[in-house]
Amino acid sequence: MRSIFIYLKTTTADELDLFLNSYFAQSPPKSAPGAYRWFWETDGAPVLYIDFYNEYDAELEPETKEALYHALGGPPTTSLSADVSGRHPGDQEVRSFIHLVLSSFEGLAQDDYTDSFWTLLEIEQGHCHLGHPFFDYQGWYEDDKRRTAG
Repeated sequence: MRSIFIYLKTTTADELDLFLNSYFAQSPPKSAPGAYRWFWETDGAPVLYIDFYNEYDAELEPETKEALYHALGGPPTTSLSADVSGRHPGDQEVRSFIHLVLSSFEGLAQDDYTDSFWTLLEIEQGHCHLGHPFFDYQGWYEDDKRRTAG
């Protein structure tokens, strides 16, 4: 599953919870690992599986965490993850979700493909890191194919 992450600078989990509840139906209370808090649906099918991301502190490499803290001006006050269904490209939903959150709260986004942190403006203007725009899963796949074929 492909994932994106959003790290917020001054927002509390309670504020974010209220905000997201106004846009998405909340799933039943988490009863098992892998359960998600919210779903972004397109044509009745879930495309984004959204939840708080509290594991970043343990999951990020120390240098990546340091870069995040530097870019944000300190540790995030709250963060989100959105897993993208393998049954859908998810490009438009990811960009719309990033826009919804980062146009309402101050923060940065990250995708699975680089250790870079992206502003909303960088994402919307098609800025590239390592030659790829945000959430360029197809481009990274093609690069990997070329590298392994050569």
